[in-house]
Amino acid sequence: IHVFIAAASALVLSMALAVVAGNLGGRYLDMIPLKAISGAGFIAIGLWILVEHFRAS
Repeated sequence: IHVFIAAASALVLSMALAVVAGNLGGRYLDMIPLKAISGAGFIAIGLWILVEHFRAS
């Protein structure tokens, strides 16, 4: 029963942290246009793939 209580408590705590982080993140993401965030992520992933490709060669 102790394992169940510990696992359930960990799940509740992690969900509470996710809700708080999502709430805070949502406030800051409203300030930045979503297209700028997705564009920067797309460029970052592309650069990472290029670096890994040439590093393996």
